[in-house]
Amino acid sequence: VGRCWHPEMDDAITHVFRSEIDNYNTFDWSNNNADLGEEPIVMMAYQGRVLIWTTTKMHLLETSTMSIVDTTEEISVFDPNAAISTDYGLFFADKNNIYLWDGSTMSPIGGPILHNTDNPSYGYQQMVNSSSSNGVLPSVFYDGPNTSVCIGLADSNGDGKIFSFNLISKRWDLYDSPKPLAIASSGTGRNLI
Repeated sequence: VGRCWHPEMDDAITHVFRSEIDNYNTFDWSNNNADLGEEPIVMMAYQGRVLIWTTTKMHLLETSTMSIVDTTEEISVFDPNAAISTDYGLFFADKNNIYLWDGSTMSPIGGPILHNTDNPSYGYQQMVNSSSSNGVLPSVFYDGPNTSVCIGLADSNGDGKIFSFNLISKRWDLYDSPKPLAIASSGTGRNLI
């Protein structure tokens, strides 16, 4: 768990803590913790590892030893809605790119859409700025029927847009959508915007 408080730790908010094995409501806070140096904003498990994002870094945590085994600078996420775990990997987005973590390697996958020379306002990085200005934080979600990872945004007019990355053909497409204030899975493989 993260973003905690303890009367005997002044900096508990920058630590993550592990519960005791097979006793998930008991914590040895003095031994089973890792200091990130910054407040964690998102934690996600994938293939036995835990990725933890702060506002400026991504950490890979080995939970058995509570040690940070890797830190990547200048990569983060917007909030918990900007990352999703799928059978194909863990996908997440920040202001610079969209990434795939396959359990061992992180790869940026947004290269073809980062900038749009024909219409600059439809490049990913520009649209992230427009989306934030319109009160919409980018959301990452999985479109199972189309085997695609999608990012819901708003353009400079406040209209909804979705960048969709097909995992089979490795192709990006841009679609119109309702303004994505929230995105939820319907439980049948479809998403509700």
